[in-house]
Amino acid sequence: MFARPQADTPGCTTQACLYRDSVKEGAFSAVGYTVLGLSRDKPTAQNKWKTKHTLGYKLLSDPEGELLGHLGQTADKKCVLLPPPDCIAHPS
Repeated sequence: MFARPQADTPGCTTQACLYRDSVKEGAFSAVGYTVLGLSRDKPTAQNKWKTKHTLGYKLLSDPEGELLGHLGQTADKKCVLLPPPDCIAHPS
């Protein structure tokens, strides 16, 4: 999963397209990963961006930033790659 601040910004679009190309090449599925994009964008903005750049993976919407905040994404951070769930320490 990768988090990004906003759909259709230049830097994150470049990164999202690199993920798209790697998904097409099978690089992630070969090692058992699924790519997901997460941002504060509403679903309509996400779908427009996904269609515009033919992103072949799911985009998740967190408009209030609750999950993003727990994962360490802030407004001043750019795109970040988040570890798979089995690598995240969960509080007991």
